[in-house]
Amino acid sequence: MDEAIIALEALDRVQVKTGSGIYVPEHQSSSGSGIDNISPWELTESRALIEGEAAALAASHISDEELKDLEDSLYEMVLENDAGELVAGDAVRKFHRIIAQAKRYAMHQHFALILNKLIATTEAEQVELARKQAQEVRQRFSLDYLVSKG
Repeated sequence: MDEAIIALEALDRVQVKTGSGIYVPEHQSSSGSGIDNISPWELTESRALIEGEAAALAASHISDEELKDLEDSLYEMVLENDAGELVAGDAVRKFHRIIAQAKRYAMHQHFALILNKLIATTEAEQVELARKQAQEVRQRFSLDYLVSKG
């Protein structure tokens, strides 16, 4: 979600104001994309839901170096805020980039675990199926079965 906000900001679709929120400029024309129907309140609500989960996931996988960079970016945000540079948001972008990088790593690990579990489950099912088929062949050609048919 952080990358989406940055992309929207780069396209002048939203303005990020540190310590204040995200705003949709009034001068936007209808593009047919549906984004014009999203209010700043809805966008903020969506960010609160999505970014909270993303931050929690990133926090569980962030490195010590990334944590130090995150702390530095928070300090930079305070400096930008004190200087009145609410729109520039370089520190905010840095902050979001660090979280996004930690989250991407976490998501890769998460999906690797899911895929490995799916592979193991599929493999176990295939082994069980082969075992049952082998058992049926054993029964069919066992001496007891052949004698009972004869």
